This record gives sequence, structure tokens and C-alpha cells, in this order.
Amino acid sequence: MNLQSRAAVPAFFILAMLSFPRMASGLPMDSGVDPMDTRPGQSTAITAENRISSSPSIAAAEQSRVGDVRRRAEELESPAGARQAQPRVLIPHPITLDPTGKIGEKFKILGGRNGPLGSPVGSEVSAPYGGRLHNFKNGLIFWHPEIGEAFEVRGAIARKFAELGQTEYGYPITDETTTPDQRGRFNHFRAVHQPGKPESSIYWTPETGAHAVYGLIRDAWARGGWERGDLGYPTSDEFQDGKFRRSNFERGYILWSQDTGIQIKKSGEVIRTNDARPGIFDSILVTGVEISVQNAVRGRDATFLSENSVCTLYRQALDEINTAVKDLVRNAVNPHMQGFSIRSDAKMQMTQNCSFRAQVSTMCADTITVRMLLPRNLFRFYVTTPTILGSDSDPGFSIDFDLAASAQIRLPRNSGDPMGLGPVTLGLSGIKLDSQNFTGDVLLAANDVVRYFSGNNLAAQLTQNRNFRFDGIVASLSSLNAEAARIPAGYHIESCLVGNGSVLRVNGTNSAYQGPILH
Repeated sequence: MNLQSRAAVPAFFILAMLSFPRMASGLPMDSGVDPMDTRPGQSTAITAENRISSSPSIAAAEQSRVGDVRRRAEELESPAGARQAQPRVLIPHPITLDPTGKIGEKFKILGGRNGPLGSPVGSEVSAPYGGRLHNFKNGLIFWHPEIGEAFEVRGAIARKFAELGQTEYGYPITDETTTPDQRGRFNHFRAVHQPGKPESSIYWTPETGAHAVYGLIRDAWARGGWERGDLGYPTSDEFQDGKFRRSNFERGYILWSQDTGIQIKKSGEVIRTNDARPGIFDSILVTGVEISVQNAVRGRDATFLSENSVCTLYRQALDEINTAVKDLVRNAVNPHMQGFSIRSDAKMQMTQNCSFRAQVSTMCADTITVRMLLPRNLFRFYVTTPTILGSDSDPGFSIDFDLAASAQIRLPRNSGDPMGLGPVTLGLSGIKLDSQNFTGDVLLAANDVVRYFSGNNLAAQLTQNRNFRFDGIVASLSSLNAEAARIPAGYHIESCLVGNGSVLRVNGTNSAYQGPILH
């Protein structure tokens, strides 16, 4: 375009170009709004009219800016103005267009601008591996020729999808869909660029958030009934756990390794198996608590009593626990070993294999029993001996033991009563000494350590350790008590499991008491 033809551009066209919102990568730069944000009342398209109407000062500033643009356009219509503007190159900003083709068809099916995606942002662009995408205020629509149909992703699932790399994770092969139990939402995806084109999923509920499930772990979860199976909804993405890949679920977890394949672990399964005795009711799993008034939920923590939550806190504190137990043993036993002592390089190795279960015996109850089992813990130590041969001659020993902790959560019966955790009972069992065929005074010295593990002192001292006081449970109960305090005075409280899940509802009501419901 020569100078004269540029100068002949109508002023109204230049004014229109300069008045478009600034755009970058198909997203408005001046909106300050995350296109994945589904909070009501947000808008990514802030027009001049919207800004002018917001306040008198903004209106004056905006009118001045528009006036400057208009005057500049009039100057450009004259030859003198065009010559003066010659060094500047006007680059039109991207224009927001309604989608077309397969993406446009999907947009219309979803209700267009009045649907869940809201208004389009920018125009349709290419996506990796031969696909296409279009941004919208509340999400995106993707299309790929191998899939054929266009599908949308939005809200919290779209944010997780972006975190995982979007199309690197896979193209959507479903729209966001409500789960059969009406509690959650999901999208399925297909990685068209990977061998075998594997499929994966992202599941979301208000309680668990959005989490990805894929590969052999997803296959095992699907065979078990998806979210309606024994494990419930995912509560983590897949992660590395020692030699295993692992995904956590509401009522258990799934492990996979090349050596062992898939292992499905249901919440508190080890504890429930040990508890199984003829002639009693089977216990009912509890993973969390919610507070309500007349069954209107006021507060909720759906997973703080799950095995995953409690055992994760335990594993995170293992270094601290190991140091504490080692110091307790050495400080208590060394003064009584009569010429012998436990060397400072002793090591406590608490197990990673944690089992936990919170349970009630009836659907409605006044208490929740919590139990933790930590099997096969190992204390390795050397006993110093009065010898001139040096430390290399110090005999080595190890003690193997199981540890179990239990307590009860007291549930309120009337408004104003708080929930609380009762005293923790901690016990050691299965104590075995590996003596390595040592005899005489050295073995007697090692037996001093065994007696300390077998007595009540170590258990009593360990209950003072915050990691065995279930401080994480106490903190969650304190938070829920703030909501329980809002139950009106004079209401009585019924605590019962609700729905198909394992969340116990503490419900304040002024209706007649229903009494316990047997499972």
C-alpha cells in the first residue's frame, strides 16, 4: 500500500481498529480475567461503553481518549497528516469472531454466548498435532480430525488440563459431563500423538477438586466401577511413591510398578481384616465430617479422616519421628546398662507401611473410632563394650516391633457441644530381638533395650509426640467446630452417614430425634 492509499483509509475504520481491546494469543490483555475462571459476574470483554458508565472520572478519561483517537484519524485523512505519520505502521489488532465449522457447531449446541462457555475470545487458531482450538470466557473448545467431533473443557477441569500441558495430555473426547451419582464432573481425553493413542480422564467434585487418572491405574479403577466403586473419586494426580506409581482415592489407593503390576489398597483394609470377628457388625468407613443445620451444609472436610490424609501426614514426619524414638530409647536405657551403652549411631526406621481407619458401627453414632497400625518397625543399634579392641568389635542388634494407636472422636449431642479427640492409646507388640547368637553380659545389656520396648514407658512417651496425637485430626475438628458453634441454641444434633459416601453429617435440628440406624 502506497502513502496516498494509506491516507485514503476512512477515519471511521481507523477509529474502529484503535478502539478494539488489546489482544495477545487470543486472550484480552486489558481484562485482567482468567479465561478459565468460572466465577459468576466476570467478563473478559470490557467495552468503551462499559468503562464510560462505570464512574464519572473513568468516563471523562475514556471520552478524552476516544476524542484523541478521532482527531488522530482526521489528521491521517489529509496528505499532510499522512506524511507526518509516515514512520508509524498501523497494525490492526486481532478481531474476536464467533467460531465456525465443527467448533462453531459445538458452540451452538452448548447455547452459544448464553451457554456455559460464555463469549468467544479471539478467533480460532491451530493446536498441536493437527488440531484446532477456540478460547472462550469460561473455557475452550478443541477439535482434531482423528477425533472428528469438537469437545469443550472448562472450569476447574480446564485449569487442571492446562497444568498437565493441554493437548500434550490429550484432546478431549467428551464434553464436561456429570457423573452418574450427580456428585462430580469429568472429561475423557485421547493422546492422539502417542503410540496406541492412550485415553485418560480428569474427575472433579467440590470436595476433592480436579485430578487426573491415566494408564494402568485408570484401567484398574475403571474395572472397579469408576467413582461408584469401592475407592470413590480420585483425590490426587498420579505420583511417585518409592518404586511405585500411585494415585490416591477417597477410600483407598492404587499402586503400580513394573515388578508387581497393579495393587489396589482399600482404606483401612488391614485394620478391618484384623478386626473381623464372627457375630459382630462390620464397621462402616468414615472419611470426613460435615456440619449442617436442618441438613443445609455449613462446613465440610470430606477427606481428613481418610487413610491417605492421615498416613501422608505421618510419612511427612518420619525423619522427626525416627530421631525422637532413637533419642527416647538411648536416654532411657543407657543409664541402666551397667558398663554398656547404645552407641550414638543407632538408627530408628519407622515403617512407611501405614494403615489407618476411622469407623462407626452404626449409620448414626455418637463417636468415631480412629485406629492407626504401623507394622514392622526396626531399631538397629550397637552396644559398646569395655574392650581394647575398639568400636569394630561392638556387637550389633536389631529390634522389630509393631505399633498401634487408637482414639475416639466425640461427636456433639446438643448445640454448643464441641467435637474433640479423646485420649490416644498407643501400644507396641510383636517385639523381637535379633541377638545374632550373642550370649552373656552383652545379651543381658541388649535385653535391657527389649524390656524398655515391652514396657509402658516408651508407649507413654510416644503419645506425647504430636505425630501420634493425631494433631492433623485435631486441627480439622477445630475448624469444623467454628461452624458447629453456629447451630442455634436449643437444637439437638444427629450424626449420621449421608448419601452413598462415607462422610458423617453432624446435623443440628429441632425435629424429633430419630434414634440410631443399624447398618
